Amino acid sequence: MSYPRETPEFYFIEAAQAAPFVDTLTRLGAPVGQLARQAGMPLSIIKSGAGVIGERSLWRFLEYASKLFPHENLGYRTALEHPVTNVAQLGGLQMRLADSLEQILHNFVEDVKTESTGADYKLLNGRGCTWFHREPVFRESEASWYAESYVIAVVIQIARICAAENWLPTVVRVCSCESPVPLPTEWQLIKFEWGHRATEIRIDQKTVALPPRFPYDSVDDPIPPKFDRDFLKNRLNDIVDRQIWTRSVGIAGLADEFGFSEATCKRRLHDLGTNYTAVVDQRRYRLACQLLSGSNTSLRNIAYGLGYQHQANFTRAFKRVADETPSTFRQRSQQER
Repeated sequence: MSYPRETPEFYFIEAAQAAPFVDTLTRLGAPVGQLARQAGMPLSIIKSGAGVIGERSLWRFLEYASKLFPHENLGYRTALEHPVTNVAQLGGLQMRLADSLEQILHNFVEDVKTESTGADYKLLNGRGCTWFHREPVFRESEASWYAESYVIAVVIQIARICAAENWLPTVVRVCSCESPVPLPTEWQLIKFEWGHRATEIRIDQKTVALPPRFPYDSVDDPIPPKFDRDFLKNRLNDIVDRQIWTRSVGIAGLADEFGFSEATCKRRLHDLGTNYTAVVDQRRYRLACQLLSGSNTSLRNIAYGLGYQHQANFTRAFKRVADETPSTFRQRSQQER
């Protein structure tokens, strides 16, 4: 690995920013303690959630982890396992009072600048769009894709606070050593451009102007009475999509995210006229349709990305809903487009 010669010796980052990576790697069974010692990264400070650490030590930690999980898309997975679902999770009172995605992003940029001295964050005006811009200091690090994919996934989650739950940017410019193999299945619908000096995410002006879908700023009550049914449906879709992409489908995880017991979760779903299995099947079908019509991703990779062990299982499940095979659907939908 190599670092830019002009890079100063010390950059600092809030210790809490390393916690999601530590947590995800712990769940994956990585020897986190050993990796942290090798990287010179103090786990005790990270676990306490207070203080700062050397940012270079976090990058070393991610580099060592990348050798253990070279195709896990660790940054993407970490972001999805530690989701941002409402403005209350982004910081102080100013965040919660933001009335548009543009204001949310502006506040996010201002906050994140205080948490890391190793990257430059800003919003740039483009033709009919806004670019979220991040220029890291350790561009040539082997861990660059893990860090950049984490930031990309977080910004997408922030945009979805205001946009639809399946919103994706059309273009992402990436500051990374090389393109990973493979990209997360969900991101097959995005045009990625590699080798830029900074990572930039294109957000069209119409999306930037949107207000939060739910003007709800309390994180204590999982379902606000005023938006009970709609809120539950949208949060349900968000959570199940994340479960699918991270291959962690299960009603126990759904109940845990809502703060329910499994029995209460089942009753809530029954009140909506559905059940957990039906929701998973419906979301997989919807995501499959997006990938089949909007990308050239192979059927095998779509099947794997949606959590099917075998392509044949995916084909059977899709045909059961659509009454046609994924191949036939792809051919027909692309001809129609």
